[in-house]
Amino acid sequence: MAWMHFADRAASTRRRTLLRIGMACPLWQLWPSAVARDIESAGTADALNVVATGADPTGESDSSAAFRRAIATSNSVFVPAGRFVIGDVALRSGLSLRGVGRRSELVQRHGSRYGLWCDSGSPTINDNLLDISIRSLHLRGRCDVDGFSEHQHLLNLNGVTRCLVEGVGFAAFRGDAIYLGSSNQGATERHNRDVKILECSFDGVNRQNRNAISVIDCDGLVIDGCRFERVARPDMPGAIDLEPDANPFHVLRNVRITNNRFADIGGNVGVVSLVVLARMATPSEGILVSHNEIHGARRAAFCLLQRGEVDKASRPRRLEISHNTVLAGADRPFHIEGVHQTTIAGNRFVACHRSALVGYVPPALSVTELTMIGNRFEQCGW
Repeated sequence: MAWMHFADRAASTRRRTLLRIGMACPLWQLWPSAVARDIESAGTADALNVVATGADPTGESDSSAAFRRAIATSNSVFVPAGRFVIGDVALRSGLSLRGVGRRSELVQRHGSRYGLWCDSGSPTINDNLLDISIRSLHLRGRCDVDGFSEHQHLLNLNGVTRCLVEGVGFAAFRGDAIYLGSSNQGATERHNRDVKILECSFDGVNRQNRNAISVIDCDGLVIDGCRFERVARPDMPGAIDLEPDANPFHVLRNVRITNNRFADIGGNVGVVSLVVLARMATPSEGILVSHNEIHGARRAAFCLLQRGEVDKASRPRRLEISHNTVLAGADRPFHIEGVHQTTIAGNRFVACHRSALVGYVPPALSVTELTMIGNRFEQCGW
């Protein structure tokens, strides 16, 4: 699948090196990141400092209105070191929101539905919000204080094109850290395109969360060089959940999940999962999960499922799980049902509690055109 390998190799090597160095380190030791240092050294002359619009860096008062004023005033908004309490702050096209890493902390206000959010308000891709970037910040929720809340997210994106989230830390999210959705109303059409989530960290703190990243609709998604820890309640899917709702208009294709590290992941589906519940007008395709490391998972490392009565031509296809390392005991190496043209190659699975599962008894759909090459299973299965 040569079409998938378009990332810069030098950058990927650097990210893998950073991940290996950081394996034994708590997340806070990784901040401020290289991204943060680059931004800080570049200065802030071109950006509007949120303190100038009234934001409180002590966290004593609500800074939401000040953030809204800054976003309405300038395309480039800077968040200095400090602790800023915000809630339901809307993003817009052309916005660059940046800080200095962990020291620029945005804390989700008690009772707010989202920390940062946006919605294009249109099912038409040409009406999407364009060129939003969020860099070198730390977003913190309240799951350690208020517990689980499935639909309260830190970053909620609906109808965006060319969106970059880079060097951002997410912690203690009650629902999702990042939700790539199709509006916040049921059966409402939105489409996301060309989204990059790079060198971010996701710490669920006490696993009272839904997922680190939920993807309902996206064509062109890169998740690369990120760290995931302590994510997902036992009754929620896992760390990264690709799961379009049961509406035929959703699009989910051209996804790359590469060079990430996962540790202590809960959930009831998989660390990385694709679950399609209905027939899609545009079949899910072109999904690559490669060069990731998993250290401990309650359920399967990888899960690819199509459910419902769906003909072969409409099922997920051109999927690849390759060159991943799964250590310290996931439940299963992988679980796949109902997918078409799938390659599982060059992976290493160690001490998984149960066997890998390909297909299952009816009503599960059959797996068609499956290739498995060069995988290593060590002490897997009962």
